[in-house]
Amino acid sequence: VALDQSITLYCFTDVLPDSPNYDAIQGLGSLGIIQGYGPDGGGYFQFRGTNSVMRAQYTKFITGALNAAGETGYNPVEGMAAPVTFSDLGADNPADLYPHEFVWTVWSHGIVKGYDDGTFRPYIPIQRGHVISMTVRALQGIEPSPLMEPPVGYMPTWGNDMLPEHKANARIAEYNGLLDNIPLASGVASMPRQEVAQVMWNMLNLLTAP
Repeated sequence: VALDQSITLYCFTDVLPDSPNYDAIQGLGSLGIIQGYGPDGGGYFQFRGTNSVMRAQYTKFITGALNAAGETGYNPVEGMAAPVTFSDLGADNPADLYPHEFVWTVWSHGIVKGYDDGTFRPYIPIQRGHVISMTVRALQGIEPSPLMEPPVGYMPTWGNDMLPEHKANARIAEYNGLLDNIPLASGVASMPRQEVAQVMWNMLNLLTAP
């Protein structure tokens, strides 16, 4: 059958070519790294890009992106020994990898840290600064790391309202393109789903670049 018009397939009905971060969201959706809300009565899903991402959700996002890039050692396994105990993570459901095994996997790789009071706070919205630091840590843990150290005179636009560790990581992230196509915003505010998708997409592009 000959077609005289182009056809665009959408993973999410609320993410169209003129939507913010379209390529990142649809690309990650097609790879199965991110999932939407639904299905509705017609079998369709929405992405709802302005919604928040919980800290536990981000551990699932980043393991999916690392696995999609061909990195090894990021597959959560049911029954794995808990490498750390967070007082607010609750009991592990032996029939579900989420959230415990995802949290433990990324913690084992030094990607996430808990809070000084022994909590992980899995169900609070993740801040931009935390997304940036976790992503930089993940890439720094890969051998060889695809991240380049910014030159001494490099002046970033991100990080001015972040704690020193997150500010330093924001400098690295911005220099390496991890914050491309994301508008400058508060690093201590929560990062919406569409921006998290863009960071993950930028990370994938960095990992798979020739």
